[in-house]
Amino acid sequence: HKSFSFFFLFAEQTLAIRKMMDRTLNQVDELTLLFRGLVSRLTDQARTLDFWCLAHDFML
Repeated sequence: HKSFSFFFLFAEQTLAIRKMMDRTLNQVDELTLLFRGLVSRLTDQARTLDFWCLAHDFML
């Protein structure tokens, strides 16, 4: 009886930890997506800037 309640508490704690880990992984996924979006936007801006600098040099 005592060992059963210990097992139950252990299982409950394990579940709580797993939920916490899931939440953390979801947050990491969201941050990764945000970061990728930011990087691709910055890359696009850099390409546009490169293009206009080239165009400007060509005009000179």
